[in-house]
Amino acid sequence: MDERRALHQVAPTAVKAVDTSGAGDAFIGCFAQALVQSAFCGGYFLIAISASLVIRSASYKLAILMGLALYIAGCVLFYPASHMAAYTMFLAAIFAIVIGLSFLETAAIPTT
Repeated sequence: MDERRALHQVAPTAVKAVDTSGAGDAFIGCFAQALVQSAFCGGYFLIAISASLVIRSASYKLAILMGLALYIAGCVLFYPASHMAAYTMFLAAIFAIVIGLSFLETAAIPTT
């Protein structure tokens, strides 16, 4: 067989498995997921009534502007959270987004 067309066997490289979840334990991973769900659902539970009070006392336009501002603030918080790699910072960013969404969704409900 021609030397140029011969198959050469290459040794495989070593692959190191890395736990990217940061949990290391199934319970801690599930607990971390539960905290994310609590921040998301808890924001709706805690803020919807106060958003309706803002709408009643001021106007729905102010509530929409507050909702957009809080939503943008929550999105901006993801940038430092990614550099800090802190779980609590991500939770705070999610909570700020949910507060903004709660204001927006409460203000978008048509009332008669």
